[in-house]
Amino acid sequence: RLQEDSQEKFGLQAFETGEGRQLADLMSIVTSYDHTMNMTSNSLGAYFHSIGGHRKANEYIHRYLGAPNIESFGGNYGEAPPSHLNYNFTVDNHTFLHRSIWPDPTPSPPLSNYMSAITMATWLKSIVLAREDRLNGNVRWEDAQDVLYGAEKSSMFPGLQWGGMSISSDVYMQEALNISQIDSLSRGRWRIFSKFGFGFTTVRQRYETTINSYLCAPVLDDMLNPVPNQGLEVFVSGTVADKTKDRTADAKMQDAMRRIMQHLQTSYGSMQA
Repeated sequence: RLQEDSQEKFGLQAFETGEGRQLADLMSIVTSYDHTMNMTSNSLGAYFHSIGGHRKANEYIHRYLGAPNIESFGGNYGEAPPSHLNYNFTVDNHTFLHRSIWPDPTPSPPLSNYMSAITMATWLKSIVLAREDRLNGNVRWEDAQDVLYGAEKSSMFPGLQWGGMSISSDVYMQEALNISQIDSLSRGRWRIFSKFGFGFTTVRQRYETTINSYLCAPVLDDMLNPVPNQGLEVFVSGTVADKTKDRTADAKMQDAMRRIMQHLQTSYGSMQA
């Protein structure tokens, strides 16, 4: 909605003018669950939905990702948007180009959050491959970079090399892999982007752990060229649940990711030198 109203002059590079926070920096809090800035991942999820619009977000998964009607993306996770952030935006802190958005209230009744693994994986794929799909994609590469890596020059986290989905707090995929081997065979040029969610859903009355991860683990020769038919590139999305124990849902996700990565490495990709 912010992009549409500004003819795509505003994206995640924009700053809200209340505290001068860059939206790309806020994205790093969403993915990392940082709590040192008086904001939470869930409250910022509500904030971004107030900017973009709840129904527009729900329409997005059907129009662009091909989600069936049974799925929905409500976006609110039990917390209100941070009260100290406003809805007036500027391209940077040194120009007079501004745009204001009327915050979209939470629908009543609220939209549920339910997306299949294929819808979530398709969404992550559209972000990761936004550069390669500039002509046909629906995600700007500039915004995709901010989702994956956070703000290019972070003002909230000075000195942070990478943010965004590169610093997700989950390690499900890392624990399922031999990272030392991957680092060696890829000459350090591997990537994992991830976002996970966990909690008790009152709609389905159970604990759920949801993961959306991407791995690029090439095997490179001495000239840093990829070795054909080796390495692995994969998107993994899914949800596991348990009705009684939160730790059981976590253990189920660990086991699922281990089995998935074992199968993929055996069947589709070799990490052997």
